Amino acid sequence: MTHAKKTRAVWVLAAVTVLVAACGGGSAGQAPGPMIGAIANQSVNQDTAIGPLSVTVGDGSLSPSLLRVTASSSNAELIPPGQIMVTGNGAERTLRIMPAADATGSAQITLNVQDDAGRAASRSFQLAVNAVYASFTQRADTIFGQNENAMPAVINGLTFEADADGTANAFSALLQ
Repeated sequence: MTHAKKTRAVWVLAAVTVLVAACGGGSAGQAPGPMIGAIANQSVNQDTAIGPLSVTVGDGSLSPSLLRVTASSSNAELIPPGQIMVTGNGAERTLRIMPAADATGSAQITLNVQDDAGRAASRSFQLAVNAVYASFTQRADTIFGQNENAMPAVINGLTFEADADGTANAFSALLQ
């Protein structure tokens, strides 16, 4: 029974040490490890890039330019691999994210920073990609065009506006 209590106490102590190191602190006698500044949750319309977002990284014992910063998404269908770019050198890094075309939903974006001693920290934020719906307006217009037989045709009373990304793709199925 005593052994189980010691194991549990050691486990709790280890968990506290990891938490402190992830937040930029270190154990007694060790230099502080890497840290990542906070990033607010983000929300954008579909087919819209996110960024540039400024990200601050640091390490109490190393130059920030020696830190490796990587990023990942919890939802690869929304944010495909390779669509999160971390650029820059030093303490200020830049994050750009491009959601998949026509994709909507949410993902947790996690940034990881690691120093050459293998110490690491991570920070996550939520990203919501909102659906954009095409809107139609009705007005009295006469539009001239051609039907499927290349004959002149008149369409009365229907005008549409493109969706947020400015393309008519949302309407192609309706026009056939």
